[in-house]
Amino acid sequence: MKHSGVQSCTLTDQTHSDTGRRSDSAHGYIHSTRAHHQNLHLVVNTKCEKVILEGDRAVGVKVCPTKPLSPGQQQSRVYKARKQIIVSGGTLSSPLILQRSGIGNPEKLRKAGVKPLIDLPGVGLNFQDHYLTFATYRAKPHVESFDDFVRGDKETQEKVFNQWNINGTGPLATNGIDAGVKIRPTEEELKQMDSWPCPEFRSGWDSYFKDKPDKPVMHYSVIAGWFGDHMLMPPGKVSRICLSIDKNDADQT
Repeated sequence: MKHSGVQSCTLTDQTHSDTGRRSDSAHGYIHSTRAHHQNLHLVVNTKCEKVILEGDRAVGVKVCPTKPLSPGQQQSRVYKARKQIIVSGGTLSSPLILQRSGIGNPEKLRKAGVKPLIDLPGVGLNFQDHYLTFATYRAKPHVESFDDFVRGDKETQEKVFNQWNINGTGPLATNGIDAGVKIRPTEEELKQMDSWPCPEFRSGWDSYFKDKPDKPVMHYSVIAGWFGDHMLMPPGKVSRICLSIDKNDADQT
């Protein structure tokens, strides 16, 4: 979906590409693959320390247990690869794995006590973060929300699970975010910010947002319920307003 300026939008669910039903990563990729291929093996409760290099070729990974059950399980282990290694640790972990492997900016690696093996200064740069803040509001009793389900109400949970299992609809067919608004400042607002309250905003705007009309600076969304600890909330139903601010060009390292 493409949006420009101040505009309302509907957010889509995370659905399985084959079934069209909302799904998690394990059922969408792992379980479905293992049902047909026996050569996919999972190593759980394990952290990747680094990639093992021989020259400029990746030949294995060194891992360590995150939840050792006995002293003998506390030792690191190396898994060798015959063909290919894919580093897929996400936005935060992938650069760290590469840097611990000696891949990155040599100067920064030496300061961290890591021997540089491959000069790749871009590793860890241009990290884009999203700052979030939430405002919680009391909702009227008749308003539909996730609160009773998340709170653990047995009658509500049974009803919700049955509806999902029978026809794939109901609260479990949505992520609870029904609508949102993407916001970009007007030229008049940009001129106001040049002097107050943040004159530095203009440089970030020009370098990242100005020529990308579909890139919002802020995003508001309405969330149908409180997905935190309900022990901290009084009884009843609530809704939340989520404000996300896009920030870019931060050096992760």
